[in-house]
Amino acid sequence: MADTVLTKKITDLPEGTEINDEDLVMTGVNGTASLRKNKWSKFVEKLRNVLFANNLTTTQAGYGLDARQGKALKDEIDKINTNMRYLKKFEYSPITLQANVTKNVTVPLSGMSGKTIDAAIVTLRGGIPYMASINSIDSNAIEVSLKADGDISNRMIVLSVFYH
Repeated sequence: MADTVLTKKITDLPEGTEINDEDLVMTGVNGTASLRKNKWSKFVEKLRNVLFANNLTTTQAGYGLDARQGKALKDEIDKINTNMRYLKKFEYSPITLQANVTKNVTVPLSGMSGKTIDAAIVTLRGGIPYMASINSIDSNAIEVSLKADGDISNRMIVLSVFYH
């Protein structure tokens, strides 16, 4: 005598019903009359493969992003943030330069403690030619040497600091 098969729709299951791996799911194949018995875990695995994409290339609507890709994306974002360089500008009190006289100025860097400074660019506001060089850099201050071809009065020093 054939086994009796009791069918119950998933919608008929009461809330909180636990399904274990010994439960069997009957599935049809490609619209045919044949049925297959599958363990619940196999059914869930197939269902996940249909609903979730474990890649970063699927563009078809109806797929969710597999949780494993969340970790992969976070790792990539962390790598980008580690290699990221930031820019901060500092304006320093106006200075006066005499023509062809080198002047050393120490510009304090507030809020940079613990940062690694990769580079700095020194500019003077105004259109007169000048030369600038950086003598020393640390996370608290940058010392620069400035020299102009002509007298400069009341010009702001602007430091563009790249750091990570």
